[in-house]
Amino acid sequence: MGSTKTSHNSQLRLYPIAVVLGVTMGAIASLFLWLIAHLKDIVWPHHGHTETHVFVFGACVLGGAIVGIINVFAEKNRNSAHDLNEAFADAESAETEVPPSTQIILGRAALGITSLGFGGPLGPEAPLISLGAQLSSRFAGVLRISREQAVRMSLAGALGALFVAPLAGVAVQADVVEGQQSRMSRITSMGPEIIAGLSAFIVFLKLLPDNNSGPFSAPSSVDPGISMNLLWCGIAALLAAGLGLLTEWLVPIVRSALVRFTPGGPIVLGTVGGAILGIGAVITPLVLFSGHHETQALLDGGHSTLSLVALSLLKVLLVVVCLSGGWFGGQIFPMAFAGAAIALAFGQLVNCPSIMALAASGFVAACVVSLRKPVLVLLIFIFLFPMSVWLSMAIAMAVAIPFVPSSDNPLKSAH
Repeated sequence: MGSTKTSHNSQLRLYPIAVVLGVTMGAIASLFLWLIAHLKDIVWPHHGHTETHVFVFGACVLGGAIVGIINVFAEKNRNSAHDLNEAFADAESAETEVPPSTQIILGRAALGITSLGFGGPLGPEAPLISLGAQLSSRFAGVLRISREQAVRMSLAGALGALFVAPLAGVAVQADVVEGQQSRMSRITSMGPEIIAGLSAFIVFLKLLPDNNSGPFSAPSSVDPGISMNLLWCGIAALLAAGLGLLTEWLVPIVRSALVRFTPGGPIVLGTVGGAILGIGAVITPLVLFSGHHETQALLDGGHSTLSLVALSLLKVLLVVVCLSGGWFGGQIFPMAFAGAAIALAFGQLVNCPSIMALAASGFVAACVVSLRKPVLVLLIFIFLFPMSVWLSMAIAMAVAIPFVPSSDNPLKSAH
């Protein structure tokens, strides 16, 4: 009886700490995205759409060179791609191991800001997850909690703030809990994580109220209903899931090959990645940045079937090249953009008028494969699309699950 009461009191003590960690992660996420936005405004005063080809190419090459320099000083001999998988691995190691030096932590933050500010086709979630896990682990002793508790609450806060979804971090934990008893036990212990995600969400909205765009729109779209259009959305989701799987397969292979065979080290790697990104950006500026805001351009129409296919493949190529070249970022919105493009291309082939449902299906399917967390993907994207396409999104999630690659990363299966 006494031990139960002690355990209950210990759990209650986590709530104020969860608020502190949530508020801190909300503030860190706001500062991180604010710095990226201001660097982007300096480098890309017109966001890459009206600059000359020489300027676009030069900016990407310069960004790649700076990425390489940061990798030399902050990353040393780290050879894996700096992506979402690595960020989760960082969070896992932060739960049990001594956190890296301040130089490494700040260097990785600078790497993320530089990668995204110079137009990298990547999302901010990977640097923020890694940064939050390492910082919270560093201060776990001061807060008198375990590193594992600190990392879990900071992860919930980071995802809750970044995706404006206060339960997103909880979905990471709940997605894989097996067995009814363990599931119920886990749910009853999620209170601190919910509070951390909610606190970060509130702080982020207060500090950066205009950072996230509202729901997507497509005036010419027809609701899919219960019709043949749902079948087309399901097939489009298959194509998008295939793109996600291709990307997951290519990144470690290309990264390993480049590290092994490219002379000159990280600076050359980063610069080569920047040069290839610059060529892609000269072809179309839509491949710059994460793809979150650029998706609306796809929904606005005016793209041929061939150009949509080319956009999706070019986005995948640049994600693979930049991650392999040492740029630091996540794959969630880049793969969502690529998935939406290939889904819309298929929709044009079969003359499906449900544009919004097709795009939503591509979003979900590609990201379920990349993130490997179906519930989390739905929580991230569900409010970006109208309720009329939620069934299409659920079908896309089910279609994509068999494509999810197995992982040896314990955090990917434990969180």
